Amino acid sequence: ENENMERSKDSAGNVYITLDEKSFTPVAYYSAEADEQYEQGVRFARGEGVDKDDKKALACFLEAAKCGHVKAQFGAGQFYDDGRGTERNPMLAYEWFLKAANQGHPYALCNVGRIYQDGEVVQKDEEQGFKCILRAAEQGFDVAEFQVG
Repeated sequence: ENENMERSKDSAGNVYITLDEKSFTPVAYYSAEADEQYEQGVRFARGEGVDKDDKKALACFLEAAKCGHVKAQFGAGQFYDDGRGTERNPMLAYEWFLKAANQGHPYALCNVGRIYQDGEVVQKDEEQGFKCILRAAEQGFDVAEFQVG
């Protein structure tokens, strides 16, 4: 996670994520249930304490992602991009990556940037792609910093 990110829970277990003012990233909010769905998805994806099951992992990610859980949105994008637990679907991958990128997720920003630069899923737009990667680099994301030089 971003070093400037603060994660806190309220008394009901709902999760709030904020970033410092320099990131210009909106505050994220999601329920404790969404956070648990995401964590269960991670357990299925890794086979931690349960049998590894990519279909169940994706289902968990999607449930949490629909509630705005940024990591679950990114996870759903990865699974659609890689064809894990489902048929590969670059358009759905892009849509989930974009939702996570709009919340400032640095990996998602890089993936959306790559998608814009490749032009295979959406109309090619190298400038928009660079802007996405630059936004991730501005958060201190080393992969993006390397890409921007």
